[in-house]
Amino acid sequence: MATSPTEKKFHKTKAKPILALILFGMPLLVTGYAIIHYFLYGSKNGIVYLLVMLVVFAICAYYVFNKVRIIITNEPLVVLNQSGIVAGDTPFVSWNDIATIRVETVGSGNHILSYLNFEYKGGNKKILINELLVTPEELYKTILRFRADSDFNPTVKTKKVDEKEEMMKKFFEN
Repeated sequence: MATSPTEKKFHKTKAKPILALILFGMPLLVTGYAIIHYFLYGSKNGIVYLLVMLVVFAICAYYVFNKVRIIITNEPLVVLNQSGIVAGDTPFVSWNDIATIRVETVGSGNHILSYLNFEYKGGNKKILINELLVTPEELYKTILRFRADSDFNPTVKTKKVDEKEEMMKKFFEN
């Protein structure tokens, strides 16, 4: 039987930011050239032309800067190990502190969004996982494998889960 790795990191794909960088980089270069041309040779269109070019340049520069930052950043979105999970900006959460964990897919057609949802003692977390390099199904299987390999004690529950169970018992008793 093969042993699972001690830690698994899931990173975002770099394909979409690179495509956006190319799409916004071209107008950035064109408007940058037009602004320089305006200052060197002037323009018959005057100040309105310059203002439009500056606005387009600023918008493109903003998007290019954000996409370069995403491409350079190598932080994983989800980190799993036998002790627990780190997801997004959530600090480390032990498997014993997680009441429920699931991967949900919402929407239809071209508008399908997948989320990693989990309830833990510190609250609830919902993370968009569409841009991970793995499918939602593979992520969920990996989560289940790490949780099963851990010293997870399923009898340890959060207060919220205990309260829900008590409410359900009272409901069915009546």
